[in-house]
Amino acid sequence: MNYKNILVICVFMQWVLTALATGIGFFEEKILEGVSAEVLIMLDSIELSLAQYIFLSMALVAILLLFASSVALCFVKPWARNIYTISYLVSRIS
Repeated sequence: MNYKNILVICVFMQWVLTALATGIGFFEEKILEGVSAEVLIMLDSIELSLAQYIFLSMALVAILLLFASSVALCFVKPWARNIYTISYLVSRIS
């Protein structure tokens, strides 16, 4: 059994499923017909605080590091394991 090929397939499936979940999230409001237009307008007009912007920025950096380290894992780079683990935990917590 070739473990490197299995790792590459798992990393590929992880990002395919992440992209699929993100796409569903973007189009969710069109799927939900019971949500009134007033609620959607109210949600669009809410301003984010500085703490929320920092939190979102941290999550974005963690996701980008997660992507880079998962690609590096496919090429068996020794530094990728630590970065992958840390960025995975930070992205899941956020």
